[in-house]
Amino acid sequence: MEINAKFIEAATALVEDSNGNHVYTYERALFGYLEVSKMMIMPKSLFDLFNEPPNLTVRTLGGIDSIDSFTGDNGANYRNNNPYVRMENGSNINIIKLTIANYAHLVANGMPTLNAYIVAALRARWCFLGCLYKTRADRAVTHNEIVMVEDDNELYAPFADITNISELANQIRLIHPTFMDHMTSGDYNLPWITNTAEAIWAISEYFFRVRGHHFKIEHIETIQKIYMANYEGNKTLPDSFPFADVFHTAIHPFGIKALPVMTYHFLAHGRLGNAMIVRLSGAPNGFAAITTSAAAVRMIAGEPWYADFARANSELITLCNNFAAQILDNKYAFHLSANLYGISAMRFINKGDQMIPISQADSEVAALAPALQGFIDFVKTQAGRDGVARFSFANAMSIQKRAHSNPMLSLRVTALIRFSINSINDSENVRDAILATFPTAGGTGVSG
Repeated sequence: MEINAKFIEAATALVEDSNGNHVYTYERALFGYLEVSKMMIMPKSLFDLFNEPPNLTVRTLGGIDSIDSFTGDNGANYRNNNPYVRMENGSNINIIKLTIANYAHLVANGMPTLNAYIVAALRARWCFLGCLYKTRADRAVTHNEIVMVEDDNELYAPFADITNISELANQIRLIHPTFMDHMTSGDYNLPWITNTAEAIWAISEYFFRVRGHHFKIEHIETIQKIYMANYEGNKTLPDSFPFADVFHTAIHPFGIKALPVMTYHFLAHGRLGNAMIVRLSGAPNGFAAITTSAAAVRMIAGEPWYADFARANSELITLCNNFAAQILDNKYAFHLSANLYGISAMRFINKGDQMIPISQADSEVAALAPALQGFIDFVKTQAGRDGVARFSFANAMSIQKRAHSNPMLSLRVTALIRFSINSINDSENVRDAILATFPTAGGTGVSG
């Protein structure tokens, strides 16, 4: 009786509203596909219960002002027309049925029970929230990874006709007792799934947008940092968390197009922390040499020697900033895998009164890279020391590769920054420090 009570309480959690209190305010090669053993199982009798994602145009979500369109008063307008939970006539028993159908399939194909439970529960929660496009065309995927099954499916049949939550609990405990343990207790019970699903979805959106893939093992540390920041450092993913199975296997069947659509849906409803909202501005995969160069230019603008640097490279800096602005205002169309978002790719960019191939734009601003790499190299040596805040350029490798064309310039810029810093540190008084920090264009310093 006690076990059934826990089961019912946990099952109810999966269909409850996430209150948001936990947060702090090449195609095939890139996308790949799942083998049949890891595909998503969808009982036909449940399929029609789930609504599709809201009718949003992915291209417009990639604009510079897109965040503002889903927050404040604009967010209120969106919420009035698009409820947070998109499942009509849903019930906890049907969500648990979808969860157990996927769990049984994954376990039967060799996935560890804990991993299978987390994957299955997240898939069910995302379906409940409205993350699943019904057709392969709408999902904009090459391979259909949704396996439709009848109620007499060998793995699903023991649960298909049950309409009472207590009876479902008894049947699951009889056939899959370990599932009951995971669902009602431990680090990943269903309340945890409910309060984490949106964050995991948004992190997945970020990684595919800026990296061009779902998951690589070397990014676990970054995922942890973003996840912690999303909850103001109050939550971490446990050591037992199956990163690959969650960030690749669990989310893969939903396709790429739904990632930004539902992330902005979560944004409008206040389910994302500040750390995730900031990352919605991240540049798309493919042209980081341009966007990272523009970011580096902004960072060195405060250096004493920047005025001379800017005069010498004014045309390149203007071009770089202009190209970067166009990319950041149309992130998904400029993505290398734009068609996976269901939109046409942008491969030309505006330069004055003409359109040029973006590969040409990339080449034209490449000359900035060696100098900018010198700045990045210096900051790397200072990160976390002497009061210098740790920061990194997510795609700094794109500049580093270009810097190889002129390594001496990179070294000279690094030395120049060190000299500027040392001049300030060695100053005997405040006036000397000011002169070292803010020299005039004529090089005579400030008066008074």
